[in-house]
Amino acid sequence: MKQEIIDQLHPILKNNICSMKTASYDDKNKMFLSQSRIKVIHFDNIPNEYSKRKHLSMTPKSNDALYISGDDWYFIEFKNGQVKKEDIFRKIYDSLIMLIELKIIPDLDFSRSNICYILVCHTNDQGNAVQSSASRAKIANGVRCNAHQYKMLYDTHKFKEYLFHEVRTCDPDEFQRYFIDAMERAENSEDAKDTVDIP
Repeated sequence: MKQEIIDQLHPILKNNICSMKTASYDDKNKMFLSQSRIKVIHFDNIPNEYSKRKHLSMTPKSNDALYISGDDWYFIEFKNGQVKKEDIFRKIYDSLIMLIELKIIPDLDFSRSNICYILVCHTNDQGNAVQSSASRAKIANGVRCNAHQYKMLYDTHKFKEYLFHEVRTCDPDEFQRYFIDAMERAENSEDAKDTVDIP
C-alpha cells in the first residue's frame, strides 16, 4: 500500500501494518506463502482488539491480510495444506462484520462494490477428485489464463456479488504473477493509476 493510503487509515488498521510476507506466514509449517515486501494490513491482528472493544468472550476469525489501492480493497487469505470450507466461510463473515462494526466501511454495499476476495492455496487438495501434480496444475493454469478463466475452489464463487465485487482462488505462483507483480509495478511507478485491474 502507498504511504498516503496508510496515513488515512482507521487507527486500528494503521497500527497493524506489515509486509505481505509477514501476513502470509504459516506458523504450523514454518513457511511464507509470499516473499513480497509490499505493505498490507495484518488483519489477523484485528480480532483481539475488536473483542476487547466489544467486550466479547470469544474472538472472531479473520482473513490474513487487507490491501487497499484507491477505492479497490483486497481481502487475502493464505492456506497451506488442508482447507476446510467452513473455516474459509467463517473468516469471510467475521472479517466483514468487524469492518462494519468498527465503522471502517459503511455497509455490505461497499464490500459488494469495492472488495475483492483472494484465496491463496498452497495445497495438493485442488477441490476435485483428480490427483494433483505440479505439471498438471501448470498446464491447467496456463489454459485458464489464456481463456481468461479462474479457479473458484471451495465454493468461494458463492460470495461474488453477494458479499464481494470479485472472488479469486490461486496458488502462490499465480498470486505473485497476477497480484503482487501488478501492485509492485503500480507502487513503484510515479505515473501509476490509483487502481490496478487484476486480469
